[in-house]
Order: sequence, then C-alpha cells, then structure tokens
Amino acid sequence: NGLPGEYRVGYYKSTADAADVREDVNGGDAGTTGAAYRVRSSKTGYWGVLQQQLTTHNGDASRGLNIAANVTFHDKDTNLV
Repeated sequence: NGLPGEYRVGYYKSTADAADVREDVNGGDAGTTGAAYRVRSSKTGYWGVLQQQLTTHNGDASRGLNIAANVTFHDKDTNLV
C-alpha cells in the first residue's frame, strides 16, 4: 500500500545455565519428587514484530490507522510463560 511498516523476526540463545521448570536431576517431576531441578546448559526463543500503517488521514501519510502485533516463543524447558 506504499505506507510505512516494520517487520522484524529474531532468535536468541543464551548459553548461561538455566534451571528446568519441571524436571528434576533424575528426569522426574521436581514438584512431586522434591529433588533438585535439572540445570540446562542454555535457553532459546524466537520473536516477531509487525507494525503497519493501513490508511492516511486526508492524504497525510504521517497520520492514519496503524496495526501492531508482537509474538514470542520461549524454550518450554526453562520458561513458564
């Protein structure tokens, strides 16, 4: 539509140790066994951002209707969200 927009995607990886949110050191459910949580050697995730102007106001491209969306996907082993 010739109007400004921004589209970004990304990936991250942290090589810092991270506690598992479910498994204990033996592979069981840490909440049930009471054993120490397993330590993972990294965690990862993906993200995306979309911003797009859809319309102008009286022909002025600096004004108008915009939409925006953000999405993230995190490592299920090290993140509760």
